[in-house]
Amino acid sequence: MTVDSDSKILHFLEGKITRDMIRLWTENLRGFQPLKRGEMLRKYRNRLVILKELNDFVENVSVELKISRDRVREGIKKLQEKQGLRANYNQVKDAALKQLIKYSMQEARELHQDDSAVATPKNEELMREAGCKVIHELLEPLPLHDFGTRTRWLPRNGIYFFYEEGEICSHSGIQRIVRIGTHGAKRTLKRRLVDHYDGNREGSIFRKHLGTALLQRSGASNDQIKGWIRRRKGYELWKTFDEIEREVDEVIKKNFFFRVILVDNAQERKFFEKRLIATISACPICSPSMDWLGNYAWSEKVKKSGLWNSNHVFSSEVFTEKQLTRFEELVKRTQSKKLKKGV
Repeated sequence: MTVDSDSKILHFLEGKITRDMIRLWTENLRGFQPLKRGEMLRKYRNRLVILKELNDFVENVSVELKISRDRVREGIKKLQEKQGLRANYNQVKDAALKQLIKYSMQEARELHQDDSAVATPKNEELMREAGCKVIHELLEPLPLHDFGTRTRWLPRNGIYFFYEEGEICSHSGIQRIVRIGTHGAKRTLKRRLVDHYDGNREGSIFRKHLGTALLQRSGASNDQIKGWIRRRKGYELWKTFDEIEREVDEVIKKNFFFRVILVDNAQERKFFEKRLIATISACPICSPSMDWLGNYAWSEKVKKSGLWNSNHVFSSEVFTEKQLTRFEELVKRTQSKKLKKGV
């Protein structure tokens, strides 16, 4: 971080944070540390509202300025020092802060599943947010691949997660998932990824969505976009279908990367594909950037969900705590296979 960028971040934070906020955050961070779930909730539950406010502030600034949480945290430490306070917002406390929020969300989910408990709209919103956050964080340690990754480095069966250049997750400043998918029992994960990177819109709805966005961004008429979607004769395009396919090729190979998890069972793949899409699309805070290509897509579901998906978006079948636990097991199983890094 340069001195110039340091000063700009500090100036930005000074315009957003009051002296009272800094003092309140500093006080609640005092003695705060990672603990086991039960002990952490018992000891720090009374700090949750203040610490979640701090966490949300850090994430929002990270997204707005397109910088890491670490850089925001360093700025807050400088504000603590300027007020003569002990700069106590360090990496350990930031990790503990996220851990406490995760545990509180897990507890909220469990209460939601209890027939004797009444879930409020606010609790439901927090649960959707927590699920999206956990999914992104669990996948982050996995290898990131691109179109040049050798297929022998990928599992035969699994679920893929696409990321797009410039798209940032609102939860923690890491890359945002922009598409989720899998493959049928008679097809392989490797073949499905080839369909997206080197196929055509007949075999990839992902490519079809991308084509509509590129056409609309370049000023195509509705009839021309429908011609691409349906390939119906009678619609005139100023470009041939092959030219549009080549544009899709260029964009997807340049701007899209992916991670995969190993899931051998076809039914389980479909089960998790649906719930992953539903959970991420339902998140109340994770949204696309203003410059996201998907904002030009023909599909309203793509534009509203922030995903290059149309099936399962905004489904009510979001993850339960038990299902998130199983998803974590699948991710860890994939990690244990030590798949090679492609990017």
